[in-house]
Amino acid sequence: MESTPMPQELEHELEDLRVRAYGPAADIDADPAALARLSELEAERVGRRFVAEEGAPADAAPDDNAEADAADVAVAREAATESPPPRSSRVAATRSARLLLLAGAGAAIVALGYGVTTLFGPQPDATLGLTASVPDAQARTLAADAVDDIDVSTLQSYGMFLGVEPWSAVDAYGNPCLVLIERSTHSALEATCTPPEADLLVDLEVLVVPSYDFGDGLPVGSVIRFHLRDESVEALVYLAPERD
Repeated sequence: MESTPMPQELEHELEDLRVRAYGPAADIDADPAALARLSELEAERVGRRFVAEEGAPADAAPDDNAEADAADVAVAREAATESPPPRSSRVAATRSARLLLLAGAGAAIVALGYGVTTLFGPQPDATLGLTASVPDAQARTLAADAVDDIDVSTLQSYGMFLGVEPWSAVDAYGNPCLVLIERSTHSALEATCTPPEADLLVDLEVLVVPSYDFGDGLPVGSVIRFHLRDESVEALVYLAPERD
């Protein structure tokens, strides 16, 4: 079985997008349209390799062009990665791989030949950006009570989600912290600090506490996860089954 090659103009477009995604000056992460187009072309290229010709058996062996395709990928990688790709490039590559799989390029998980590890996970229900809010006395007090050695002068607000205010700060050891504040009960519901290289996640369970306003309308036992990023907080809701 032979794969059908992509038109030459699409091959050129794909190579240009790969350089933008994986090259030393990668910038595709800031261009969602280009990122989606890269995923589309990667999916088509892989699909042409793995989808059998009409009437061929479903379990037919891979086409004889696999080695040539691998060589093409190696050449593109050598041209695009004279120096190790920056973190933004790795993020762009991860997103490209995830979009590729969602678009569907066959049943197999396809490594794109760039040494990228694809990470899967649920999409956030909300992404909260930094606000211009100045921490008031209540926020400073609750943060100080929740975390020993926190530097309240570094507190930053990310607004509110389902009645919860996430605030970030830095402790005396330089570790980032995330504090979840609930105003109506003057409470710091949860707070966590981690080393800078670790993912900073805080899970908040919805309980039967009438005085709390957060999570109103969510089934008891649901979890709201807050994930601190560089300049944002992602909020994800994991719903518990409704109880009889």
